[in-house]
Amino acid sequence: SIPPSLKGQERILEIVNRIGGTTYVNLSGGVHLYDSNVFESKGVQLRFLKEYSGAYTSIFQRLLTEAPEVIKREIVTHCRYQ
Repeated sequence: SIPPSLKGQERILEIVNRIGGTTYVNLSGGVHLYDSNVFESKGVQLRFLKEYSGAYTSIFQRLLTEAPEVIKREIVTHCRYQ
């Protein structure tokens, strides 16, 4: 029921507000899409994942062929906030 007129960061902020969130995490490619001052003024912390540098193989293939500990270690190592 979010108005279609809300676009971009205003839409994101409305969604975060409706679910009672206080932090929004986006992929690193969105750094230039959002204004952290606008998020802060709405009481929402804006965070970005650092750029991913791991394997780009299908996760399904990796789950079948690699130890879960290896995948977990990669996720923990590479999926941190900037």
